[in-house]
Amino acid sequence: MSEKIYPICKFCGATFIPLKDMTAEEAETYALGQCDCEDAKEYRKKENNIRKLKLYIDDFENYCTSRDSKLTEEIKTIMLNSGRMIINNEIEAVNIKVSPINIKISMNSNGNIVLNFTYKDSKKTEVVWCLSLLLMKIKIRTYSHYW
Repeated sequence: MSEKIYPICKFCGATFIPLKDMTAEEAETYALGQCDCEDAKEYRKKENNIRKLKLYIDDFENYCTSRDSKLTEEIKTIMLNSGRMIINNEIEAVNIKVSPINIKISMNSNGNIVLNFTYKDSKKTEVVWCLSLLLMKIKIRTYSHYW
């Protein structure tokens, strides 16, 4: 017969009575979810932020797909790893530029992870048209200067 495993908080050592038989991993997760010590609360907040970040990245990938842009696995990995570093207070924020998208990952004043992005959609024909107008203005000014 195996010994019963009791959930014990890895931060403060508080022991909890299990509602059912648990594996060691389940017991640790249960204890961290139940404990009221500050370290366990901080751990839960970090884990929640990581879950949110993964959801944000998935939503962002869907957004990119709807705009005919591909978000590569490498970029998603960079975003996730950068977000984890922000959540762990190793860095403050990160900016990633993948044309035509600019991505900023940071933490707000409430300690929640935030993913901001800017999608720049421009048409080459518009740029060419603006340049040709500018050239026409320069020619007009040049010719009018001689008259």
